This record gives sequence, structure tokens and C-alpha cells, in this order.
Amino acid sequence: MQMMKPDNGERKEEESMKIIRMLRGPFLDPEQECRFEEMMEKRCWKYFLPIGLSILVFQIYNILYALQYTGFRLDTAASRIYVILYLFLLLVSGTALMFRKFVLARKKEKSHLALSMYQCYGVILLLWSVCVTVYDQRVSDNLNVYTVVALGTAMLVYMKPVISIPGFLAAELLVLLGMPRFQPGGVAEHYGTYLNSVVLAATAIAVSVYRYGTVRSEFQKQELIESQNQEILRKSEELNYMANHDALTGLWNRRFLEFFLDGLFCQKNETEMAVLMIDVDYFKQYNDTYGHQKGDECLKRIAGAMKLVVSRGRLFRYGGEEFVCVVPGYGREDGKKLGEELCRCVRRLGIEASDPGKYVTVSVGITAGTVKQREDFDRLLGKADSALYQAKINGRNRAAEQ
Repeated sequence: MQMMKPDNGERKEEESMKIIRMLRGPFLDPEQECRFEEMMEKRCWKYFLPIGLSILVFQIYNILYALQYTGFRLDTAASRIYVILYLFLLLVSGTALMFRKFVLARKKEKSHLALSMYQCYGVILLLWSVCVTVYDQRVSDNLNVYTVVALGTAMLVYMKPVISIPGFLAAELLVLLGMPRFQPGGVAEHYGTYLNSVVLAATAIAVSVYRYGTVRSEFQKQELIESQNQEILRKSEELNYMANHDALTGLWNRRFLEFFLDGLFCQKNETEMAVLMIDVDYFKQYNDTYGHQKGDECLKRIAGAMKLVVSRGRLFRYGGEEFVCVVPGYGREDGKKLGEELCRCVRRLGIEASDPGKYVTVSVGITAGTVKQREDFDRLLGKADSALYQAKINGRNRAAEQ
């Protein structure tokens, strides 16, 4: 099947869209745009502060030099015009620096206003360089001031193409129209100067547009990388949570108990701790009566209630309806108080048991002692299990210690 080639209209439309995308730069959503403007404002201010101060100092020097050169009389038209231009740039630069430093600094959302100020300052500086360059043509056909300012503005000032392109074109138009009024001789005599100015304007536009698109593209890529890193971190946290928590109750699981103990024994110090073994009474009958779905719901409620009681230490789902609580720093007396509170909190839930008129309860086995290595903990766990068995024998819904 032969593919249909796009007609001229479609090709022109595609080319137009490419130009529009190039001028617009990579699309950023409103939140990204705000973050981008904050980043660019800080970056522009880093350049603007030293450059602005340098311009201030240089204009003061130029004014003083003009005054000294003319014996403080400014008796020529040229000296007066130059001093006026120097004073104008001195005033604009000083105002811009003061406005950014003391006015915008107090505003919460200053980035957009500051970037707009930088762009306006860049355009004003460009037009100022045009005035100086055009007036310089009386005695020289060099474009030094215009060249330095145009390229500096293109490289250092973040300007949207909708501002930079008209700004540079307007400046170049003023140069082309203004130079013949001050140059001695005809236009043909200074053809190279006109050509250089046009090439300079085209270069400045290309640099400014390229920089605009490049910084936005780099920011977009950085945002994508950060977003991917955050997603990886979130997934890693989810996997870590799933690996170390019981899926049903949300408590720490038996796997994490091993890591917890490893970290505890790495300290190589004797640690006093209470170990509690908790078991739901008659849970098999509960499952047989109400079904496993109700049984799961029962375990979740019991785990939630016990988690509120255990303010210190760790509560683990050890397996099935069994739970283990490890509380470093607790002795036998504190462990017994905690075990009794666990029994009370589950009883207060009022979950109907398999026997009519009764409620679901737990039995708790408690022991305490000092541990230094894994064997010590296993010994305490065995004693807590024996104490749990004793609590079951003594009637359940109680805490027993050993």
C-alpha cells in the first residue's frame, strides 16, 4: 500500500509549528513555570548584581572624566550629550538595583516581576548602546559598545523571544537609520559597518532564542529526572514497607523482628527488655463461626487497638493470631502493666465472640531480663511463650508473667 505524501499545505503547516515550538520553547505547566522563574531569577540576579554595580561605577567614571576633560564646563554639545547618556544609564541601573534589592525582596512572588524587570533593563541597555554607537559615528565607525551590550544581553539576560526578537530588530533598525545622519561620507563608504551591525543583530537574536530554549529544556529535563527519582524513592519506600510490615494488620512483621534484633545486638551492650507474647483467645472458633473475612477484620481491629497502647518498643505480628511485643528499657513490673492494659484495650473493643454474650479477648505472657546476644532473646521469648500458656490455663483474658 503506497503511503500518501503530505501536500505543500501540510508541510508549510508543520514547518510553521516547528518555528512556533522553537520560539515558545518546551512547554511547562503552571507549577513548573513558577519553579522555573524562581530558578532563573536567582541565576539572573547572580549576573545582574555585579554587572549592574560595574555599570554604575563605569558611568560615574565617565561622567567625572567628561567633567574633568572639559574643565567642568561641558562647553561642547558632544560632552553634554555624552553626560546625559551616562546619567540616564546611571539612573536606570541604580533604580533597577534598588528596586530588586529592597522592593521585590519583600514580595512573596517576586520572580515573575524580577524577570520582567531584567528583560526591560536589557532592552533599555540595548537601546542606550544604540544611542552611544550612533552618536560615536561622528568620529569613528566602530560598533564596540553596541556589540558588547547586544551579545552580553543575549547571553546573560533571560528574554522571551516575543521580547528579544522585536527588541533586537528595533535596535538594529535604529542603528541603520541613525548612523547615516552622523557618519561623514556616504553609506557606501561605511558598507562594512552596516553589514557587521546586521550580522551582529542576527547573531544576538539567534543566541538569545537558543539560550531561551536551552535553559527551559534543561529545566524540563531536570524536572523529569527529579520526578523519576521521587517515583523511584516512593516505590522503594513502598517495597520497604511491604517487606517489613504485615499486609493485614500493618504491624511490623516477623522478618523485621530479625533486623530489629540485629540492630539491637550490634550495640554489644546488655539491654534490659520486656518481651510479651500475645494470642487471641478462641480465634479458631471465631473463624469457624464468622468466616475468615470477619476473622481478618477482627485481627485488624485488635492490632489497631494494641498499637495505640504500645507507646514504646515494637509490636510485631508473629504469625496467625499471635503477636510479640518487645520493649527495651522495661522491667518485669512495667511489662506486666503493659500486658494488663493490652488485655483491657482488646476487651473494650466489644467484638462479639463465637460464644453468645461474650467478647473477643487476648491472653498475654510476660517476661523480662537483660539481653546481650540472640540466645538471650530466644530464652526470653521461650519464657514469654510459657507464660502465655499459663495465662490460657488460668482462664484466658489475662496476663501472666514468668
